[in-house]
Amino acid sequence: MGRMLIGACCVFACVCAAVGLRVGAGIADVTGPPAEVAFKMKPFQMGYANFEQIGHGIHLRQFARAFVMEDESTLQRVVFVSVDAAMMGNGVRKEVLKRLQKRYGDTYTEDNVILSGTHSHSTPGGFLMDFLFDLPILGFVKETYAAYIVGIFKSIVMAHNKLAPARMEYSEVEILGANINRSPTSYLLNPPEERAKYKYDVDKNLAQLRFLSPSNSIIGVINWFAVHPTSMNNTNRLISSDNVGYASVMMEKALNGNNTQPGKGNIVCAFASTNLGDVSPNTRGPRCEFSRAVCDQGKLVCSGKERCFASGPGRDMFDSTRMIATKLFDGAMKALEQPGEDVTSGPVGMVHQFVSMPDQKAYAYDPLTDTFNMSSVVNGCVPSMGYSFAAGTTDGPGLFDFKQGTISGNPLVARVGGVLVAAVPGEFTTMAGRRLRRLLARAAAAAATTRVIVAGLSNLYSDYIATYEEYQGQRYEAASTIFGPHTLEIYLNKYKELTEALISGNPVEPGPSPPDFSEQLITLVPPVLWDAAPWGRDFGDCLLQPRPRYSLGDTVTATFVSGHPRNSIRHGRTYMTVERLESEEDDAWTTVATDADWETKYVWKRNSKILGTSEAEVEWEIPEGTTPGTYRIHHYGNYKYILGGIYPYHGFTDSFEVT
Repeated sequence: MGRMLIGACCVFACVCAAVGLRVGAGIADVTGPPAEVAFKMKPFQMGYANFEQIGHGIHLRQFARAFVMEDESTLQRVVFVSVDAAMMGNGVRKEVLKRLQKRYGDTYTEDNVILSGTHSHSTPGGFLMDFLFDLPILGFVKETYAAYIVGIFKSIVMAHNKLAPARMEYSEVEILGANINRSPTSYLLNPPEERAKYKYDVDKNLAQLRFLSPSNSIIGVINWFAVHPTSMNNTNRLISSDNVGYASVMMEKALNGNNTQPGKGNIVCAFASTNLGDVSPNTRGPRCEFSRAVCDQGKLVCSGKERCFASGPGRDMFDSTRMIATKLFDGAMKALEQPGEDVTSGPVGMVHQFVSMPDQKAYAYDPLTDTFNMSSVVNGCVPSMGYSFAAGTTDGPGLFDFKQGTISGNPLVARVGGVLVAAVPGEFTTMAGRRLRRLLARAAAAAATTRVIVAGLSNLYSDYIATYEEYQGQRYEAASTIFGPHTLEIYLNKYKELTEALISGNPVEPGPSPPDFSEQLITLVPPVLWDAAPWGRDFGDCLLQPRPRYSLGDTVTATFVSGHPRNSIRHGRTYMTVERLESEEDDAWTTVATDADWETKYVWKRNSKILGTSEAEVEWEIPEGTTPGTYRIHHYGNYKYILGGIYPYHGFTDSFEVT
């Protein structure tokens, strides 16, 4: 990689007095450009890296879900935001903080704001402001960058404005059949005595924090479950928040009422990322793409030119996404319904520090005793990737002849309640996360903090964190552990220091600021030049009408003359609605679904780049429970006039009956 990276380490404990806690929750749209911008399907060292994977529309919109927690006695606040995005970048966080400080002064700073990406691989990229990370997206994409900043800021403002007395409860529930370890041979490199402490080679427990009003009504919920949001595979071309995003939508609908549109309810439910580094939702495991033979478990390769893919549990990626999301939703609702552990006692606090990883020295760690060897010192390395980073994973194989486990050259290598939350700037593997939780539980024991949660992909991104033992195997997660074999030990030392400082109330140095690359940004994504309607047509005209009648389970399809979606990303709005006729006399229609709903798809395509003509295809799969009646599909958009200016348009289909 050849560039020094900064790791942002922070922990917060919200051990808040029962009569002195206020909580607010907010949700806002952060959907980026839905067309002609490559998804953040992860650059070479991180995942899909499919240059052909260009956005063509929306399946599920992206949201930022913010939770503001305040100790009324000290006025200390902590903000936690879970964002439907691959990860968070320092540039995005800086701009969000700049806007917050312009409105609220010093209420929100680097010392009390955590932005955590859910890690969906089906969301637009180009916002990390780092050349290598943004390379497969063809550089920096201003629209994506702005979409995240505006949406995250709005979600925090909403949460700020809704601050009210609250208390917190913690609960856990086991969820089976929703995740597997995608690098089981690496996991086996960890000491057998350590592995014997655990029943599974991935974490199966969902951890839940719920915020309740004095009357016990639900304000919001944060769930953490270890799974990669990669149910949508690398052939997907639609924006999607994937399994965790859909689980959030399902839970919000269940608690706000099923008629509530996504992103519009008062109760906010997040499924946030944790130590998901080596955890896959593709529960059938890796098989060769054509012969369907089980892949070699060492290097995960197949004979001939077959690639090794993991899939399942559904018949296709949409079905798999729905099935995994449903398991997460069912588990979270079960946790919500069972008695919780009251974790409302003590002060709110957070410590944060930037760390120059290559310059760090740390004490060696013994995973069997969870102690440091004070006579053995290890150090970080200049950031670099191992050969196997380019091999990708079974969730999305990489390029050329790169293989996992490669250690030789390749010519193509180029504190809330009794809960402590460690916000980590990358993807901890299962055992790496377990070691961090064990260590911090010990460090916080004197403060009666018994629960430790790892919040992944927070504030900025420093790739993977594998254990020392896993590093030796140099599979994908190890090859993407960029600061060398002792990366985890450096983080363990640092988070122990931060936890002790948080509990004692001692200040910590802010550390060196991350480098600013805003003046060195490169973008190869062309702008929208103009839009045009075909001869004899206007924008919004319906080219393909629905059939006159449909039944439950059928799919309604319509095609419209469209402008380019990048002309307006329609935050908090929609490119399409499904509407039901309420009064024929008044011509009154009610929206029953938007492009943020699971049952819809909005797909855009450019018919001619020279003429500037486009079409938008809208699908609505009529769900069970739909009220019989008269319906229509409504399309909204904006077109760019060839002589300048961007103008709105809309159009709708003929009405049709649902029986």
